[in-house]
Amino acid sequence: MYEEITKVALGTPRTLLLSNDPLQFITRSKFLGFPDITAIDIQDGNLIIYATSVFGQLDFGVNRARALKWVSIVKNSLPVDSIIDW
Repeated sequence: MYEEITKVALGTPRTLLLSNDPLQFITRSKFLGFPDITAIDIQDGNLIIYATSVFGQLDFGVNRARALKWVSIVKNSLPVDSIIDW
C-alpha cells in the first residue's frame, strides 16, 4: 500500500515528497501557492492520513477532499483480498 499511496500523492498536481519516514507530502494551492502538509502512516493494513494547512485555520475542506480522493483511488487500485477494514 505504501507504493500505491506514494504514486497517487505524487500524481496530484503541485505535490512533492517531503519525507519517506514518516511519509509526508507538501501540496501547494493552485492560485497563491500556500502549502498544505499531508502525513501518512500505514498500520496493520490501515491507511492513516493527517492533512493540514500550514498557514491559517480555514482551508475550505480542500485537505479533507484531497485525503478522501487519495483513499478512494488507493482502495480501488488494490485487490479485494488486500483491503482490510475500510
